[in-house]
Amino acid sequence: MSVTVFMIRRAAYSEFNAFLKTLGNGVSTIGGINGVFYPIPSRPERPAWVNALSGKYIPATAAAGLVSQSPAGILTCRINGKLFAVCFGHGWMKLSNDWVDHSFGRRVVLNSIAEDDLRQLRSEQVLANRHRSIERSPSSAKLNDFGYESDRDLVFSVEGFCRVPPFLGVVRGGAPVRFDVDISLFPRAIFAASTRLGRGYQSKFPDIDSLVPVTLRDDVTAMDHRLDEEMSGGNVNNLVGLTPPASLEVFDQDVYFSYGRWKEVGHARSWALAYSEWTDSLAGAAVSLATAESSKVHVVDAATGRRKTSVKIRDALSFDFVRKDGHYVIFSGKWYRASPNLSVKLDAFLGSLVDSAFPPPIWNGRDDEGTYNHSACVADARLVHMDARNIFYGGGQSKFEFCDFLDPVNKVLYFVKNPCSAAGMSHLYEQARRTTELFFGNNRGYVEKLRIALLRHRADIDVSWLDVPPRGPEWEICLVSMGRAAADLPLFAKCGLMRVHRELSGRFRQVSYCVV
Repeated sequence: MSVTVFMIRRAAYSEFNAFLKTLGNGVSTIGGINGVFYPIPSRPERPAWVNALSGKYIPATAAAGLVSQSPAGILTCRINGKLFAVCFGHGWMKLSNDWVDHSFGRRVVLNSIAEDDLRQLRSEQVLANRHRSIERSPSSAKLNDFGYESDRDLVFSVEGFCRVPPFLGVVRGGAPVRFDVDISLFPRAIFAASTRLGRGYQSKFPDIDSLVPVTLRDDVTAMDHRLDEEMSGGNVNNLVGLTPPASLEVFDQDVYFSYGRWKEVGHARSWALAYSEWTDSLAGAAVSLATAESSKVHVVDAATGRRKTSVKIRDALSFDFVRKDGHYVIFSGKWYRASPNLSVKLDAFLGSLVDSAFPPPIWNGRDDEGTYNHSACVADARLVHMDARNIFYGGGQSKFEFCDFLDPVNKVLYFVKNPCSAAGMSHLYEQARRTTELFFGNNRGYVEKLRIALLRHRADIDVSWLDVPPRGPEWEICLVSMGRAAADLPLFAKCGLMRVHRELSGRFRQVSYCVV
């Protein structure tokens, strides 16, 4: 028999019990389960496909007896002071999202299986436009056998194979836990689910809870209240900022921002998201989270001056804080809790970052990325300007930006980004990945295209260093941040930096991080 079990949140007991009353009088259960069963009958109805075909493609007389019913039921029981809802049929569809514990089933499954008995992960890549993935293993596997990355992915559902009764076989868990059970073991299975709620599984899967979404309404309200206090109090400690939400990752540096009411002509321009510029645009209106909900920043095409899209200020807010139960951060308008394990990993990584042996020129704090890149190459004759000088390569003639500028003498590739620009740091990380794959791979065609691009823009440059295939251990990859130290980046930007550094550091002479 297939069983689906939810755990009801204590804060939702009154709403849940009020809902049960609408189902009528339940009946007490028997056979070893102390609970109440609420039947949900259904009336006979003709399926939609019968209505569509009847009289058009099949005789009405032939369809007359084709009816269906889908009864359901909810069995409630209290075990060890907790309230559970066992759903049958479509009974689970009657439950409100705010009534249930969203990690209950996942905890039960992870506590019930061995570390090498995972079968499937459902996760969300926070730094990849909310991309959700379902990865399934053909047989039982460990967590590191999947494409899961603890500093990027939110695991919201798992499937595994349990080898001990009562969950003998495949068991799935997200908000509910779902399993097949022999009817004689049904009471034992419900009790077992109620006892496997802890975090003991973290000894087997220590990285699986690095990032956890805050989904409960009461918790979100508390987080919002904390953020609102900081904003309405004047943001005196500069803890609240603006950072590009995931929805802006499709844009690069050919856009600027404009705050306030949109004007086709004469609108203000800003090349980076800045909290102070948004508050200044309010013209004396109170600064609060409610104001951020109703305010928008406009994303404008730099070439045409036309508005591409608008983003709610709330979705661009950057703020994180620590309370007794964890470290919380808001990103793209949603709250997340970072595990202590992730915080320790990030602190150790940030402490290991090194500056470049050949640091780029200092930024004046005003210029946009393009202007800074050009002026840096004017100030230092060793540097070769490559920003926006695309290389067309591949069968579809895709265009690639090699780097922002390079030092061919000391063999350093510089990738520059203002963390508050439209693309944020994610584009810097991706550009570094793409260039290192193409330039240091076995791609002579790409190298020849690079040679042509260099000579087209600097006819006097010596490109003889391209005659020999480039070797990673001879080069430095320098990630350049305009005005923001790595420790001051938002949590998710730190995670992205740690990931790209991990991917590149073993392949090159050095991977450095510079603040200009």
